[in-house]
Amino acid sequence: MDTQNTVIEQENSSPIIEKQNKTNIILSVIIILFGVLLTCHSLLFKTGKNMEIALIVIGVCILIVGIIIWVLKSKQMIYEKTGSVIKTQLCYFSRDELNFAQNLLAQGKFDHEKPVTIVDTSNSYFEILLSKDKSFVSVQIFEFVPFTFQPASQKYYFTDDKALQFVEYINRCKKSI
Repeated sequence: MDTQNTVIEQENSSPIIEKQNKTNIILSVIIILFGVLLTCHSLLFKTGKNMEIALIVIGVCILIVGIIIWVLKSKQMIYEKTGSVIKTQLCYFSRDELNFAQNLLAQGKFDHEKPVTIVDTSNSYFEILLSKDKSFVSVQIFEFVPFTFQPASQKYYFTDDKALQFVEYINRCKKSI
């Protein structure tokens, strides 16, 4: 196994950091200010009772949307080494292929392996954290145990060539549907 490109999770060491998403923060501030402006405009300027109520309702709704964006979208995961944004994917596969998938990740060899059949929903899935530049992948397998999904493997981190090989492997699995 290539130890330079495969990193197994160690305590408190993750190449993923969480940063403020400046674009979404600026967007949410603009939306909040617009909501406040609409609400205040209806209170300061007399435009008719129906128009005042409509502006207040619209202003409060826009204000709520801005606050939701601020709270839910203000942070993003970043791959620390390259500064690339990380997106999450879930790829479901059959429980029959669980042992094969676990061995596949443990060995870290993706070039000539048979593809795992990706399905719409199942009892097992890969949780994949993929950097936008495809230089980093974090993969963990989850399995449905009554009432919840539980980790069925440790987290594996793949970087550089191994990450690209894993991405190509998953794309090959998706095409085999």
